[in-house]
This record gives sequence, structure tokens and C-alpha cells, in this order.
Amino acid sequence: PSPVDANQLVSEFQGIIRKAVGEACRVKVWTSEGLWLCHVDPARLETALLNLSLNARDAMPNGGVLDIEMKNVVVGGGAVAGCLPGSYVRLSVRDTGSGMPPEVRNRVFEPFFTTKEVGKGSGLGLSMVYGFVRQSGGHIAIESALGKGTTVSLYLPRATQMPDVEVEDVRSQAFPAGSERVLVVEDNDDLLDLTSAMLTRSGYQVRCARNGTEALRLQRGI
Repeated sequence: PSPVDANQLVSEFQGIIRKAVGEACRVKVWTSEGLWLCHVDPARLETALLNLSLNARDAMPNGGVLDIEMKNVVVGGGAVAGCLPGSYVRLSVRDTGSGMPPEVRNRVFEPFFTTKEVGKGSGLGLSMVYGFVRQSGGHIAIESALGKGTTVSLYLPRATQMPDVEVEDVRSQAFPAGSERVLVVEDNDDLLDLTSAMLTRSGYQVRCARNGTEALRLQRGI
């Protein structure tokens, strides 16, 4: 973990998000002037953000709007259920999708829980986001209702120290780059999208296949 400027991280990462959610979903990023630095692992925050965006995309099969917003918040005792009092950077991911009934909303952070068809989702995306936020000393909250969309809010603890080096330098060192061609084979669409997006961001030329037959066909083409 290191001091991270969420405004900068999300602004630089939004290209990956736009590609992952597709043209049918409009992505809007709302930065906040004077945003505090938060103390998290920047690579894991990006992975969490991509997981949330993919879930939002799946909730909007006919398209919609995906809002990503950052704000400074000070949480008092009991103001946010389950969240310890303190200063946080709140990163909210909001969609205009189908929403969830209470019985589904209450279970979304359980490992392997999914409402998707077999092969369409592992049920690990939101549980991984939950684990990352809790390990960072933060809190995660979800609001959803059928027909009214879903908002997932990450409360990321405010950094108490300034970075020793520029945040941008720390982030650039965290991602080794390459230019080779990579063939990714994965029958889970979410994992395929996630892996492809991260490799593409690191400079690799990525081809994707959803099964062995398709992979062999692509390999012969390469």
C-alpha cells in the first residue's frame, strides 16, 4: 500500500474501463477538487474498480450510464453501518441497471455466490473487492433496488503521510510493460475481459479465445 491519488488513478484507468464495458455503456468520471490521498495498493484498487465496472455492465445489458465518483468523507460514529469513524476517500461506482432484490444484495460479497449462468461468472469478483477493501482498513457499502440500479461505495482510509516520491512514479514502477503477442484462453468471460484489459494496458498485443478449439485456430493464424 502507498499514498494514492484516486482522481489521477481513475482518470488514467478510465480508458480500460470504457473498453471493458463496451460502447453501449456511457462512463462518466466525477473527480473532486482537493481530494485526499488514500492508503491502498494501487494495482489492487484498479482491479477492484474493473471488477465493479464489469458487474455494472452485466446489470445494463441494453446499455446505460456508469458513474464513478470520488469524494472526501468524514464518518462519525454510526453514520455508516459497520464503518469505523475516521476520514476516508469514498469511491462510488453507480449504474442505471436492473438492481437487486434484498435477498441477493445481502449475499453479493459471499465467495462463489452468483446469479449468472454456469460459465458466465465465478462469483469471486465482489468478494475479491470486499477482501481488498477490508484488508486496506476500509469499508464497503452497497445500495440497490430492483429497477433502480446499484451503487457500490468503497471507503478507502485517508493516507496520514505524504508519498516519499511522486505517486505517478510509484504507479509506473508497479506495472512492467511489454510488446510481445499474448494469446489468452479462458472460458469465463469476466476473467477473460479482466486479463485482456490488464495485459493490453501493459503494452502487450492480446488475442482472446474462449475455448481450446478457438485458441488453436488463432494460434495458426498468428
